[in-house]
Amino acid sequence: MRDQTMGSDTKVNGILPDDSRDLVTSSGAVRASGRRAAATGTPASPVGEAVAPITAGRIEMCLQSSTYWAQRLPQFADRMQRRADAFAISAALLSALTGLAVWAALSSTEDWWGQAAVSFVAMAAAAIGIVPKVKNYGETAGKARELSSQYGSIKGRLADALEWARAGGYDDGFLRQLVNDFEAAKRSKDSLSPYPKEEQDGRNAERKLIGSAEGKP
Repeated sequence: MRDQTMGSDTKVNGILPDDSRDLVTSSGAVRASGRRAAATGTPASPVGEAVAPITAGRIEMCLQSSTYWAQRLPQFADRMQRRADAFAISAALLSALTGLAVWAALSSTEDWWGQAAVSFVAMAAAAIGIVPKVKNYGETAGKARELSSQYGSIKGRLADALEWARAGGYDDGFLRQLVNDFEAAKRSKDSLSPYPKEEQDGRNAERKLIGSAEGKP
């Protein structure tokens, strides 16, 4: 009876209908689980290791996120670069100030306030120069620009995959790899330090608006 049922399934564009594809995937996973159970002596899982297929809805969510970050990460990178530049310019100005003749005169004076002024400016210049290195402003700006390019590339691939899926095409291996690429970019974005908190707040607000428009909680 099972062979007759499977034989009656027709393919559309070389793809089995959803019910048949799920049956084939589940059966294969259960058989594989049973073979491992026999080899190891452990009981087989009644469900097996079947993995839910990638849906068009998940692709659409990844596409929305990729579109947002491809646009907003360059803005975040510019903000980090401005901070790094501001600290670097301030440190350079203070260092130049200590090189003026008046500071040379102050450093040679025996008055305590002159010595204190020279020491303070020199320490301030060194401290300001260290801040952008400790905060990783410049490095984070570079990483954010690279991630923006990655999100842009993934966005295009996701848009094509979404249209393909809506047209009835399906290749779980391809779609799963595409989602994995998106997740890898997301992990890199989440590891940025400083973290783009303002941009993340904007993304959270955008998701709420989309959920409200679609009637989701």
